[in-house]
Amino acid sequence: MEVVMQMMYSYSLELLAAAVGLMLLLELVTLRKINKWKKKEKEQFFELEEKLSRISEKQNETAREITQQAQDDKMAQKSGENPEKEAPEKLIDAVLTEVFS
Repeated sequence: MEVVMQMMYSYSLELLAAAVGLMLLLELVTLRKINKWKKKEKEQFFELEEKLSRISEKQNETAREITQQAQDDKMAQKSGENPEKEAPEKLIDAVLTEVFS
């Protein structure tokens, strides 16, 4: 009977060791997946940062164009011409183009 108890104890230790090994393996796999997700999120964040930077550049460029157009309009009014006012449409087009590109 004592031999049977020792064998059962030995098997239970082996099962416990196997269970611990499986738990560690599962944790490693989970950590690896989490690291992949973090890496993907960082990449997406940098892509969004770049897109926002391009939108900001376009916005600044369009603002300069609008300012220049306003100055040109003032000069044209002084000379009696009737200039077209399309600067706000340019800003909207530039932002929409950048957002959906």
